[in-house]
This record gives sequence, C-alpha cells and structure tokens, in this order.
Amino acid sequence: MLLNDQLVTEQYLYKTVTIKTFSLASSNNNDKLTVFYSHCGKAGVGRSVSLRTASGKVLGKWDFADSKYIEVQMPVKDILKATAKNKSALLYYASKEIPGGKPLVTLDFSNNVIAGL
Repeated sequence: MLLNDQLVTEQYLYKTVTIKTFSLASSNNNDKLTVFYSHCGKAGVGRSVSLRTASGKVLGKWDFADSKYIEVQMPVKDILKATAKNKSALLYYASKEIPGGKPLVTLDFSNNVIAGL
C-alpha cells in the first residue's frame, strides 16, 4: 500500500497476516492511497475497497472498473469524509474472487502524523 507513492505497508496474504495500523489525518487531505492486490499475478474482477467499523458496519465503499492493473487508488479526503465520526476503521479489499473481502489495514484517525509501521 502506498500513500503518495511512498510505501506504508506491504503484506503477502498467503502468509499469516497481522493487520497493521497506520494513521491518517486532515494533513493528508490532498494525498492518494493506493492499494495493490493481485490474484496470482492478475487483477481481480469486480474489485472494491471499503471502510468498515470493527463491528463490520460499512462506512464507505469504492468500486473499481475491471482492469489489467492490480492497483486501485482513492483520495484520502474521501476516506476522511467517510470516517468523520470514527477514530479508526478497517480497510477491506473485495472482488469476485474474494466476495467477503480481506482486511488490509486498520486506519487510525486520532493522530496528526503518519505513523511508521
């Protein structure tokens, strides 16, 4: 996952995964968050990224057109808007191949600085 072309986390979900946390704040309002997710080297079909509370309530969802590229990108301002009343949210990736979705990271909105992972 990249924030403005800077790597913030890297995971390989075929291994046991610990969900990492990083912070976003209003100072990131003009930033872009890019998620790379491949299914055995290929882009998924019917891809979406969503923000969910710990109890599973969907706070926001972004759908992406099918493409040969594995990355999808969201403006951070849209993420912050969707989570305005929450201190954190889980970022999920879903596709036809993974209809229930996979949690990627926890986003923390209580700080003003990007936390190191």
